[in-house]
Amino acid sequence: MKSLTTVGLALGPGLFLSLLIPIIATYGEFDMGEIFRPLIPVMIVATAGTIAATIYQDNTRLPSVGELRLELSLLREQRRLRAAEMTLDSRYARSSYKDEITGDVESFRRESRRYRRIHNGMQSVIIVGSLATTTVSGIALDSSPLQWVVVGSSFSVGLAAGFTGYFKYRERGFYLQQTADAIEQEYLASELSIFRYKNLTESESLAAFVEEAERLKSEQRKREQSLDQPSGHGRDALSTG
Repeated sequence: MKSLTTVGLALGPGLFLSLLIPIIATYGEFDMGEIFRPLIPVMIVATAGTIAATIYQDNTRLPSVGELRLELSLLREQRRLRAAEMTLDSRYARSSYKDEITGDVESFRRESRRYRRIHNGMQSVIIVGSLATTTVSGIALDSSPLQWVVVGSSFSVGLAAGFTGYFKYRERGFYLQQTADAIEQEYLASELSIFRYKNLTESESLAAFVEEAERLKSEQRKREQSLDQPSGHGRDALSTG
């Protein structure tokens, strides 16, 4: 269908130009009416097809990911504003919390993917740089220009290793993914009324889910705080938490 739309958009203007150019080129010298008069119905059909294709393309254009995210954010904000204007009991608040938790899960996973990409990139620099340093240093002479390659690769390896050890990208990505999976598991369990949510009423299930989700998010915040501290202080923070 998209290819037909493209053909319709190209056919109308193309046919119009193919008729207009000869008329302008032979104006006052040759009467092109006898030749082009039978083509007028074709030109009308092509123009109508172009207009229809343009309207169809405008009506069937899929929104982009950014537009969908913006629309979702606006809808969530409108719901929060309406909830603030109304006096809602705890059941409605918990139900709204459960609906919005999927956004937190997606945010955790997005951050986890970003940290994993950074970690994999740093590890690639360390592996390739270490092999390049060993190989080039074995074949380079003391006064060879290849010594600068050894210096550059050694610096890159040290820089990547330092950033990896300090910022702990792998651990951050692991904990974020772990929290996202745990919250999603609790969400599915509450929806299916299994595990801890078995034999609970809807209100009790909502309360139990909100409590467990908040506990998991609190643990994630503690892990992030411990990763921002030196190694010894981070272990102490986790042990006390």
